[in-house]
Amino acid sequence: MSLFALLYIYIYAKMQIVNKTFLVTMFKIKEAVIMKKHSRLYKMLSVFSALAITAPMFVISASASVNDSSVGNPNYISYNQGFYNSNSELCNTLIDSMENLNSEIDVEKYQLSINDIKKAMRTVSEISPDLFYVSKTTYGLAIGSCVARVIPTYIYSNEQIVQMRSELESKTNEILAKIQPNMTDFQKAAIIHDEIVLNCEYSNSPDAQYTRTSVYDCIVNGYANCQGYTSSMSYLLEKVGINSEIVESSQMNHIWNLAEIGGNYYHIDATFDDPTPDRYGFVSHKYFLLSDSAIKTSSDISVHYGFKTNNSCTGTAYDNSYYKNLNTKFCYSNNLFYAADNSNSGKNSKKLVAFNPETGYAEPVADISDKWYTNGGLSYWHDSFVSTDEYNGNIYFNLNNFVCKYNTANGTVTQVTNKINTSNYVYIYGMKVDNDGNFLADVKKSPLDDANIIKLNVLPENEQEKLDIGFGKVNTDLLIPPKFLLGDINEDGNLSILDVTLLQMICTNSLDAKESQKLAADYNADGQIDVNDATALQIYISKNS
Repeated sequence: MSLFALLYIYIYAKMQIVNKTFLVTMFKIKEAVIMKKHSRLYKMLSVFSALAITAPMFVISASASVNDSSVGNPNYISYNQGFYNSNSELCNTLIDSMENLNSEIDVEKYQLSINDIKKAMRTVSEISPDLFYVSKTTYGLAIGSCVARVIPTYIYSNEQIVQMRSELESKTNEILAKIQPNMTDFQKAAIIHDEIVLNCEYSNSPDAQYTRTSVYDCIVNGYANCQGYTSSMSYLLEKVGINSEIVESSQMNHIWNLAEIGGNYYHIDATFDDPTPDRYGFVSHKYFLLSDSAIKTSSDISVHYGFKTNNSCTGTAYDNSYYKNLNTKFCYSNNLFYAADNSNSGKNSKKLVAFNPETGYAEPVADISDKWYTNGGLSYWHDSFVSTDEYNGNIYFNLNNFVCKYNTANGTVTQVTNKINTSNYVYIYGMKVDNDGNFLADVKKSPLDDANIIKLNVLPENEQEKLDIGFGKVNTDLLIPPKFLLGDINEDGNLSILDVTLLQMICTNSLDAKESQKLAADYNADGQIDVNDATALQIYISKNS
């Protein structure tokens, strides 16, 4: 056997963790010769092989909000999609192994460098948010610079991880129970957005046990930074079959989502929609479904910059929607949302409103005339502080001193809780209904004060007084869009060949079109949707493209 062959066997043996017995036996015969004749080279090899086995490890921190981290189904959560498509077997191996809590993962057959494995781990972290318990990863090198082993570090013990997975699953199921099979993707996304914002408080300060960056931090603990909000959005959107993408801006040190709604991608920034400091029962919608143009330039929001996306957000259908002004929970009932308009201007100002953002319909259903006084009663806040919630099919909202129920079946409004004492200008500044039907209210002198959550007493049914602030049952005859663009089937504000394709699908009953799409599909306005509409639309586009 040649010297170089022996050297090769020697190096290889030093790097192996398993199956060493045969090689070690061979070294007992020849190793002494190498030691004596090539002692200097042997010392160098010894140093190299030790480094290869315990290679300086690249750490992917789960707390790195933009640069390196998170862990869903690659069919729905998009991050570095090109890399995943080329390395799907590797990524899936990593996911499966860490789900099984393996202490080491053999990746030698993929013959990839540390940089490629880093990309794989980052991709895995973004598409699998439920691997929240992986804090960092170290690598063992094979011959050359290829990685042989990935060694994940788990933050918690196996027993703790099993328990935390169970807690996450339970909380996830609570949220998903609010999603109904007949809901549109818009409605599903809106409910998920509101549940995340209303049940999580922004925190960028990790403690000894939690990083504030994961789905567990956000959904179970209720404290997270932008990475926790973003990973939770993707995690839950994936659960209801909505495609999403992770977007990051190193310039902003920030991360958020894209979501595919009605064939178009839109920006969703749940972090920026969460009031800071946290306001009990309130959620903004200014960053829910924005186009690229709006999120970069709108004067109504904090513009976002320094980002690139795999999917363009060209649809503008929701950029100027009425719901952007609403800061309370979207409560779903019979294909409509209900929320309070707390603004001090506009036709629905200080009203409980029923609305459908996908058609443009909005109608007030109850009046809110209460005032929230301050300065010893000498002045009052311009806006109102009504929040909304739902329970057992009814819509609940607070006035300044008690909680009301709006009955969607008959349009009546009744007082359901006792009145708080407002003699010292203490009022309700937000409320929620918990899973057991308890009414919890934030009672204090000013919206700027720290939260003071108390449980309100529910009145007996025979004492629940009917109020005269309701406008009656929703007029369902008005549930049509006030305006729409003929031929704009995907509702992005433009006419394109995609609209022709969708129109043809409506003609052949291969698209489950909503009412607004059907109205737009009658392009020649003859009262029928047929091939003549598709032909006329295609001719128009070809002449004007």
